[in-house]
Amino acid sequence: MESNWKTIPAVLREPKIRPLFVMQLQVAPALSVGTTASGPKRVAIVKGGQVSSDIPGLAATVHPGGSDWLTEKRDGSLHLDARIVLETSGGDQILMSYTGIRHGSVTVMQDLAAGKELPADAYYFRISPRFETASQPLDWLNRVVAFGIGQRLAGGVRYSLFEVS
Repeated sequence: MESNWKTIPAVLREPKIRPLFVMQLQVAPALSVGTTASGPKRVAIVKGGQVSSDIPGLAATVHPGGSDWLTEKRDGSLHLDARIVLETSGGDQILMSYTGIRHGSVTVMQDLAAGKELPADAYYFRISPRFETASQPLDWLNRVVAFGIGQRLAGGVRYSLFEVS
């Protein structure tokens, strides 16, 4: 059976997305761990943050102490592996982990590494988050596929997150 974009149903070729939340993190300067087998590594500790959302019950604060393990690849891209804990205004805990990639021109990547704030469209910065919660009202988060678009800020990072339906 042969399939192409013209013959498959619209539901398979036109994904729908819904905004989940905007999250801003305050991040401490990254600690250089050195060059491991996978490349130069740094660890950035999350100092805290805020989550805002139009979805009821999803506004939250970010607990301090999460971390982002950053690996610089030979092609200059930066690969992220992060773990953070969110606490909603109602007291529910949400575990959030994400992997991601940030890349751009050599100059852009150097500017970002130096702490300069650049427009989000000056580079590629995407994440793939997963959520885990014991909260009954937010149980649906345990079963969503999501993605985020990021921007490196002077003292942290900002993400817009979306659910893929």
